[in-house]
Amino acid sequence: MKTKAIKSILFPTDFSNGSMQALNYAIKLAKKTEAKLIVLNVVDMPFNLNTETESVEGDLITSDLIRFSKVKLKAIELQIQTEHSLQYEAITYVGETLTSIAKAVREYSTDIIIMGTKITKDLFFKSSSFSIVNNTFIPLITVSEAAENINFNAILFPFNERLITLQKTDDVLKIAKLYDSKIILLGVLQEDTLEKRQIITNNLMFVKSIFDDHKIACDVHFEINSDYSSAILEYCEKNKIDLITVANSSVEALPEHATALSAKNVINHSQIPVLTIPVNQGY
Repeated sequence: MKTKAIKSILFPTDFSNGSMQALNYAIKLAKKTEAKLIVLNVVDMPFNLNTETESVEGDLITSDLIRFSKVKLKAIELQIQTEHSLQYEAITYVGETLTSIAKAVREYSTDIIIMGTKITKDLFFKSSSFSIVNNTFIPLITVSEAAENINFNAILFPFNERLITLQKTDDVLKIAKLYDSKIILLGVLQEDTLEKRQIITNNLMFVKSIFDDHKIACDVHFEINSDYSSAILEYCEKNKIDLITVANSSVEALPEHATALSAKNVINHSQIPVLTIPVNQGY
């Protein structure tokens, strides 16, 4: 199934340095697609202020936070108006962050989310970015503070023997066309058997034919690594990559849905922007 055009981009921000780095990527994509850029800040109130006895204090703090949010959003708006020409809207929501982002996606018919993320070495770190893609079911680009190149010249397309890792093809194709990118097809052989090698080869031929039909340049590489996410991250450490693409089945609790765990690991640990694409769990 073909993906629709990008007409609305959501950029959630907490005004941190990492978040503001991601703004450059959001602006770039908005200009390339002529999409409307929605900049969202969520005033997420501490739970201990949501009581009747502290309602006055809570209201005062909420008012101050909303005022601060609007001042900061106004500064971003002035920057965009001065330096760029694009459709733009700033919004402040009060509530839980994840719920508010999902609400903005619905109300503004958002096609993609771009946001900052933190790099961590903690394998048990709960990524808010990963939670968002699981709850909004639209593509998400996460950008770390270390990210530099806002042009996606080289896009990594990793895949293994599971067909679910190929379901991101249409979305990756769309981004590659926008940025005139080269695709690096990385086949990860997690179990080195003749059968698995044949499946990987078949998957390669299938996805490469799609990019070839659209005249998208492709390089092909293979790695043998039982850990799919480690293979992706290690390849990027050794090669010049501007965007990693991963499929996410959003069911990380089940062992057979290792795709979700791999997506989370890549998001949490990559210094390079990551495009995470929700895919059908049935494959």
